[in-house]
Amino acid sequence: MALRDPIPIIFIPNVILPGRLAKLKTSSIEKSVFRDIISKRKDKQKGFPLHIGLIPSLSGDLPLKPGMIGTYARFISYTTEMDSDRYEISLSAEKRMIVEKRAPSSNAYAMAFIRLHDDPIESHESFKMMNRRRDIITPSMMNYIHNNLNARLGNYSIIERMADSLNFSFEDMKEILEALSLTDRISKFANMLDKYVPEARKKSVMTMAVVKNNPQGFNSTKAIRFLSPLGDHSQRDAELVERIEAAGMPPDVYKAAMEEYSRLQSMSSHGSEYSVSRNYIDTLVALPWSTSSLDEIDINKAKEELERDHYGMAKIKRRILEYLAVRQLKKSQLKGPILCFVGPPGVGKTSIGRSIASILGRKFHRICLGGVSDASDIRGSRRTYVGSMPGRIINALKQCRTNNPVILLDEVDKMSDGRLHGNPLAALLEVLDPEQNSQFTDHFIALPFDLSQVIFVATANDIQTVPPALKDRMEVLELSGYTEDEKYHIAKDFIIPKQLYDHGLDSEQVIVPEETLRFVVTAYSREAGVRTLERKLAALFRDAALKVASFSSTDIPIPLLIDEDTVKAVLGVSLNA
Repeated sequence: MALRDPIPIIFIPNVILPGRLAKLKTSSIEKSVFRDIISKRKDKQKGFPLHIGLIPSLSGDLPLKPGMIGTYARFISYTTEMDSDRYEISLSAEKRMIVEKRAPSSNAYAMAFIRLHDDPIESHESFKMMNRRRDIITPSMMNYIHNNLNARLGNYSIIERMADSLNFSFEDMKEILEALSLTDRISKFANMLDKYVPEARKKSVMTMAVVKNNPQGFNSTKAIRFLSPLGDHSQRDAELVERIEAAGMPPDVYKAAMEEYSRLQSMSSHGSEYSVSRNYIDTLVALPWSTSSLDEIDINKAKEELERDHYGMAKIKRRILEYLAVRQLKKSQLKGPILCFVGPPGVGKTSIGRSIASILGRKFHRICLGGVSDASDIRGSRRTYVGSMPGRIINALKQCRTNNPVILLDEVDKMSDGRLHGNPLAALLEVLDPEQNSQFTDHFIALPFDLSQVIFVATANDIQTVPPALKDRMEVLELSGYTEDEKYHIAKDFIIPKQLYDHGLDSEQVIVPEETLRFVVTAYSREAGVRTLERKLAALFRDAALKVASFSSTDIPIPLLIDEDTVKAVLGVSLNA
């Protein structure tokens, strides 16, 4: 099938077969190419994936010619390494492709019109052909092939799965990629096994020792599959190893994960320790060790967003803009202050934290610390305890799936000293200290995780109850209560439109005059924030929704006017009037 639009073509020093998840780094591709591709990805409309053509070449970029065969891959995501301009792109290889002709390009890479090659589903003929090579292929391999003839994973065929699991040379893998006929592909694969398997069997005894002593220097997925050729281990365990390989862990974490996997292999799946060990590995794999969100700071847009979402608070907005401006100008990692918003309930402390995350383009997560009295809530519990689990910080990172979210620590003034189960306030000190949190160690994972890229924002109602040591690590910004005029504007611009939407109404069905709204603010909302005001207005709109839903042309006029008499009838006599 020929594609209508040209796609970027990149020459890479390795072969990626269809069906694989692959990662490309700046060690194999020029940085300018990465930047152009990332820019092209951002320009794509949401919902339309970017595809790239990958052509294997050990000689760098080659003249693009019709008939070249490569891999058609879908762009998934990209990450940048901390304190560097090195990139890594994640791709999903989907199909073989054939270059039709070169297309004009002003980018750092070539563009070409291509034709996709649809592979046929393997039939029992492929099994018969492999069966003729019983002198090379082990019985467990044959059993695997027979059981999976018609169970393909996407476009990942049996031949490609087996070829990818063995240490074939670049030339051999390129031959398999360029073999468009299934018969030709099977024949080439069988001939490659002829020269590969006898030598590999001699080394099988040493394989696991290599994995254990040098985990970064050997592909453990290949080693495990070879020791039990394609069938003796469950597919679930093989997928677990693939997830470990793809998690982007630091070397010490990777080594710990592989050692735990070795322990897992020796356990019975029905034992209690098996689930603990498996849960530990799953937690390590789920953490975003090297996945970051890219900051997209625009001070003018940030100012507009703050003005749109928050009324008043001029000093608070200016301090946030100063904070963002420094982050924009200082490209390297910033060890800035931790902002703590202090004020009465309902003045917008939590929504400010959410706005900071939105402006930066980062994930947002709220952790409520009110009533927390156990240090394990912050640091997690050790795996030796029954029901052990990670702490709230690590769980927040798992849910955000990036290592640089904005985490709001809500109500830090309401934490207990927790004398019986450790002091959670003391545990929080390491989290918030920029000199220490790059090596934060949760008791459950027992390995350091870098929190230095996380932006922490705290809130409190009373700063006097926050311990001095914790207060010393934060910059306190006080939010005062709203005046009646500010409450009026907040209700008019924010609360009423929201309540109309929440109750299925619109401004043509219900009218709230200015004098009525000011009466509600004065008589029924005397607290510092606007939560009570929002509840009172919600009650009025519920009454209006009931009247509109039971509307009859003979008794209720539309639009419905909410006046002071209606307010008194619905809300009762005000104690503040």
